[in-house]
Amino acid sequence: MDKGGFTLLEVLISVSVVAVIALTALAALKFGLGVWESGDRAAEEAFMKRYLSGELRRALASAYPYRDEDGNILFRGGPESLAFVTSGRTASIGVPWGGAAFLRYSVSGEGLVVDESALPLSGGAGKRSVVTGAAVAMEFAYFGDGEWRNEWDAALAEKLPEIVRVSLSGNGGPVSFETALMAGKGSGAGG
Repeated sequence: MDKGGFTLLEVLISVSVVAVIALTALAALKFGLGVWESGDRAAEEAFMKRYLSGELRRALASAYPYRDEDGNILFRGGPESLAFVTSGRTASIGVPWGGAAFLRYSVSGEGLVVDESALPLSGGAGKRSVVTGAAVAMEFAYFGDGEWRNEWDAALAEKLPEIVRVSLSGNGGPVSFETALMAGKGSGAGG
């Protein structure tokens, strides 16, 4: 008796096959998204490591004991931000010859930001750059006079710290390094 339709058993089998295919595709998609996110985190962590070991290390190694109009050295290091004068800036659009600049590193809702101002400081707004949006915290420690400190005010200490330790935390965990400053020399060596 052929009525030209499908039996209940045939419909159940075909629905089951389609469900297995859909579940397999969904599992593969979920796995692919997990791999994508993991790769994205690893790429952001690699970028933060490159930035810390490259640009920030060079800027800190070129810290210069620049004095403001009151005769105070412009180096203010806090536990979560750092402001200093560097003599080793590379050329950029606004400053084609490079040279000295006042930099302030911190982490805000935007991520890791660096505020750059020309010298002498005029009180005007400088240039703000977001280095990476994945940074969630930044910690500094300063070594000088035989001890580590959470803050360093060169106006009070009358010198730059000998070593600055930097730890930057992103979505994938902390990335840290230490760099040495040659106190009062305006140059330094990475460590």
